[in-house]
Amino acid sequence: MQVVHQALKNQSGISPEIWVAGLGFLVGLGAVYLVRRHLGHSVTLGTNRIRISLRDQPSQRADLEAFTNELRQRAHGYLRDEYAQINPLGPIELQLHRLNWLHQLKVLSSAERQALSTRLTGRLSLNPLTLMGQELETPYVN
Repeated sequence: MQVVHQALKNQSGISPEIWVAGLGFLVGLGAVYLVRRHLGHSVTLGTNRIRISLRDQPSQRADLEAFTNELRQRAHGYLRDEYAQINPLGPIELQLHRLNWLHQLKVLSSAERQALSTRLTGRLSLNPLTLMGQELETPYVN
């Protein structure tokens, strides 16, 4: 310890008390960083237009999960009401892409997508038709 004390005093001309204070400050800053990192969790909910960051505290986790589930249900309800409506007289390909998009977002189940696709196209399967190894354009009848 005496060797370190003499080396610090001779090298920089700064008293050992200043070195200890600086070292204490750095240790305290590191402790604050680690505590905030491990105890200060947050959840970020985001869309294309807005991002909301909420604290994730263990005592409020059930409320946070209930809030996110309610938000997800409302978003899925809106998407279902606005985009899952089909019109057999409209452009069929566009509506099929929209149904697949809603299925990827988990708004529609596989059975719902299949039922709506069948109602839209009149075909039970949406697999492409093939003839001699070539994929044929699917005939849809309005």
